Amino acid sequence: MNILFITPSLEPGKDGVGDYTLRLAGALGEKGIHVFCISLADRYAPPKTELDFRGPFVKSDVADIRRLSSDTPWKKRIAILQAIIDDFCPDWVSLQYVPYGFDQRGLPFGLPKRLSLLGGDFQWHLMFHELWIGEEPGYSTLQKVIGWLQKMIVRKLASAIRGRLHTSNPTYQSRLRNAGCPAGMLPIFSNIPVVSPLFSRRDVLKEAGMDPDLHHAGFGPWIFVLFGAIHPEWDAETLVERIDHVRKKADRPSPLFILIGRNGREVLRHHVEEECKEHGWGFLDKGELPTVLISSYLQSADFGIATSPLSLIQKSGSVAAMLEHGLPVVVGRFDKKVEAGEGSKRLIPLDASFENNLLMAKKDVPRAGLDAVTEKFLQSLT
Repeated sequence: MNILFITPSLEPGKDGVGDYTLRLAGALGEKGIHVFCISLADRYAPPKTELDFRGPFVKSDVADIRRLSSDTPWKKRIAILQAIIDDFCPDWVSLQYVPYGFDQRGLPFGLPKRLSLLGGDFQWHLMFHELWIGEEPGYSTLQKVIGWLQKMIVRKLASAIRGRLHTSNPTYQSRLRNAGCPAGMLPIFSNIPVVSPLFSRRDVLKEAGMDPDLHHAGFGPWIFVLFGAIHPEWDAETLVERIDHVRKKADRPSPLFILIGRNGREVLRHHVEEECKEHGWGFLDKGELPTVLISSYLQSADFGIATSPLSLIQKSGSVAAMLEHGLPVVVGRFDKKVEAGEGSKRLIPLDASFENNLLMAKKDVPRAGLDAVTEKFLQSLT
């Protein structure tokens, strides 16, 4: 079987959907599937150039990769894509859709028609990583208009290329169904492989200036890791206060809070640090790190923290990374529209049972999710 993946960008470590595609392509290649990856709107590729590229997630004998700059005229990009289809002869062409990846305004109006004109003896597959904005409360009139236009583009895509559809979470699945685009579920896996840790939990406490002897399970301070973006609407103050109440009740020392990755605006990161220090917690802001260090810090922690709404938690690659590293994940924004028990049993929302669930939560054995998702992807195509 030959599979051609189309994604906006393929810059390793800079684009979550690109990393997802590269890892999936690598896993498929190891199963004997012939894979080609092409980025159609790559903002990290040099202007008006087409690059052959071999990334760290994909061996050169597993997948061919072509990167097309977002500055290259669309007519030329589509011509190159058609030439690749003619040469590679894919059985499936898989579009990894993100509206803001294919257009900076989030409105890739011409994409449905351009892709519908491609010729070849293949079937289409669409993975909707993002849909449209404006569904949740708090959006402005302009944003709701943009969201309506984005929804129309999604419907045109599904109609123009008539492919097999997937998305990553029940909320998006429901929205697609209501828009006349029924889609199956394909879970997100982690872009952070589990590796042998480079340091211990004791080393992490020492790095934060905390007593490294207080590291025994059931007695020492909890270590919380927030990996990924901080949502602007996340209430750090409430979360820290509720955790602090539980840890005092359990007679534990003050916790350690670690920030990892591109968390967002500096003011949000600074606010988290202020809340932690106000309650006497340890704090580390590690910023962007190589995957081996991210995995090592995740393995040293007791809990992950997510700032996305519970209803959209399953679309988060950073949450998948924390779960695959065995961490229970505290969901810092409880969506009342979603039942607390929906999704993974290792999610701990800020509902009425939060305190008890936090005390009862245990780390699990790290398990990679890539193989299971790869199998499900192949089964859905066959």
